[in-house]
Amino acid sequence: VENEDGLEALRALAHDNRLDLLAARREVELLGQALGVVRRWRLIGSIDLGIEREREADGSKLTGP
Repeated sequence: VENEDGLEALRALAHDNRLDLLAARREVELLGQALGVVRRWRLIGSIDLGIEREREADGSKLTGP
C-alpha cells in the first residue's frame, strides 16, 4: 500500500508539472485577463488625442485641437 501511495503521489506530481498543461493553464489565464481588459474598456471605444500647431504668415502661432 505504501508503494502504491508513492506511485500515486508521483503520478499527481507529474500531472501537475506537465509543461503542456502548464502552458495551457497560463494561456487560459492570460486570455481571461485580456477579456477583462476588453470588458472594462468596451464602452469607451476609440479615443484620439492630439494637438496641432500652425504658424501664420505674420509669425503668430495658432495651437489647438
